[in-house]
Amino acid sequence: MRTFRSLVPALVWTAVIFLVSTVPGDRFPSVSLFPHQDKVAHLFLYGTLGICLGVGRRWGGDRIPHLTLLAGGWLYGALDEWYQSFVPGRSPDPADWLANVVGVTLGYLLVLSLGSPGSGAPARGSSR
Repeated sequence: MRTFRSLVPALVWTAVIFLVSTVPGDRFPSVSLFPHQDKVAHLFLYGTLGICLGVGRRWGGDRIPHLTLLAGGWLYGALDEWYQSFVPGRSPDPADWLANVVGVTLGYLLVLSLGSPGSGAPARGSSR
């Protein structure tokens, strides 16, 4: 049960991503602030998922291997891209999936780099 509870934030965030993915393409603003802004959006959404997975790992201990959590995030990113092929005005894009993978990985590694919870110790390789 502890393992499931530790993953609740990630499960909630996947629901947020799913809701965003259900929005038809014509409902998104057509304003382009900078090139590849959609990739930045993917990086943010999936970076947040990576953070949630990393926090889940910390809360749940080492019950779930790192690679399993990361692969779960990567797979969800791929399924999300596939799902968008059924949403009007949306389409799957391998570059979006790559942004999803990078986001999950960076978010997860960010949490791991913060050191052990409650130890007060810096992450390995850092100094105070």
